[in-house]
Amino acid sequence: MAGQRRPGTWGGAVWEQQLEKRGSKRRRKAVARVAALHAKGRRQRRDGAYKAALTLVGDYGVIVHEALQVPNMTRRAAPRSDGAGG
Repeated sequence: MAGQRRPGTWGGAVWEQQLEKRGSKRRRKAVARVAALHAKGRRQRRDGAYKAALTLVGDYGVIVHEALQVPNMTRRAAPRSDGAGG
């Protein structure tokens, strides 16, 4: 089975979609299969995030989220006009 894609997998669905003629009924079905796989992956990621958050809340009770400006934290200080430098 070298080089072939299995039809029930993610790569197989995209591959089948690429083979179909645009505007055909088979293409629409293939697009629907790819969309269903996208939705499944999205649900799985969201479920994992919910479960991780629930575990953290159960362990700590309160979670605080801070929006850090990381680029501002990694740059060097701006040079001063008096020549003192940074």
